[in-house]
Amino acid sequence: MSVLKRTYLESGCVCIRKMVVLQSRDKWNERVLDGHWEADQSTNQNFCFDVLIDAQLTDRLNSWFNAHRNWFEVMTQIPSLGGFHGTIKRLGWQSSYRFPWHWDGSKGRRVGLSLCLSAAQGGAFEMRRKWSSEVELRVDHLLPGDVHVFDVENKDYVHRIAPVHSPGQRVFFSGWFT
Repeated sequence: MSVLKRTYLESGCVCIRKMVVLQSRDKWNERVLDGHWEADQSTNQNFCFDVLIDAQLTDRLNSWFNAHRNWFEVMTQIPSLGGFHGTIKRLGWQSSYRFPWHWDGSKGRRVGLSLCLSAAQGGAFEMRRKWSSEVELRVDHLLPGDVHVFDVENKDYVHRIAPVHSPGQRVFFSGWFT
């Protein structure tokens, strides 16, 4: 059994560093960091993040992840894995931005995925059992191109993105396989 598969099966999450090579980084930065952002309207008052309004770029990323859903052994071990849909999001360092503990398993979601597009201090991905306050898994120091995949079917686990600590923003493309 591969290390990635064992890690995913044991912890419900795996991080692959430099999984995606972001071609022409300057173009990404211009398009993503300086693009048109709007506060996300689809979440409740507990969440506060922005969504990039760039349908072409979002469609390209969704198409890429759908075309490459079997890009590593863990994904091939999940029976009948369906399509992927994600959006480009950002969290700022101000206290008004928040991405608290939650579970994503509704609406047929099975596996979550997040691609780091812009690094930030803080903003770690964390998982814990819903009845515990102790973080069991922490993925931090994410750099552009790093991907982490996590189980959202298991109702025992919740996850969050910890606050960003210094001026700047954590930009990421995230969504779910059904």
